[in-house]
This record gives sequence, C-alpha cells and structure tokens, in this order.
Amino acid sequence: MKLFVLLFCRLICPVYRKFDAPQLLNYLSSIRCRLLIVRARDTHPMLRCPHEDQFVEMYREHCEEFAFQAVDGDHYVHLTEAAKVAPYVNAFLRQLFD
Repeated sequence: MKLFVLLFCRLICPVYRKFDAPQLLNYLSSIRCRLLIVRARDTHPMLRCPHEDQFVEMYREHCEEFAFQAVDGDHYVHLTEAAKVAPYVNAFLRQLFD
C-alpha cells in the first residue's frame, strides 16, 4: 500500500488515499462546529493551500460559528508571538459565551 502525503491547509497529514479538492470540500462540509482559523501571513508557500478561499467559504456556510483571521508572522506565530493571536482567540471565545 502506498502512503501519500496530503497538503491540506498548512498541515501535512499522512493519508492512505489522496483526496482532491472537491472530495475534501464534500467531506469537510459536514463540519458544523464552532471554528476559528488563524492564518499566518508569512507562512511558507509549501504550507499554503491553493484552495483556501473555497474552504473558508465552505466553513462560513456550514459552521455554527466561524471566524477567519490573518495575522502577521510565520507558521509558528501562535507560539512565538502569542500576543498577536490571543486577541482573536479571546474575542472568538467571548462571542461563544455571551
């Protein structure tokens, strides 16, 4: 069995089958949770998803609560400069519990 590496929205996930964008959109459209995505603007190009706009729109349509925020920094900005990310996380959580 061959193991493919799927590049999906900045995460490298080992999977046993390669999914194309329409298949992923179909699969992930079942997500209904409250979702915050924080994307670093300076993420390495190899970690970027070419279908990001489609996924963001799909999440916006299907998730109970959805927020997307781009912040200055690299892929690890949530670890190296948490103060840039924390206000968005706090605002998202406050919104959920207000």
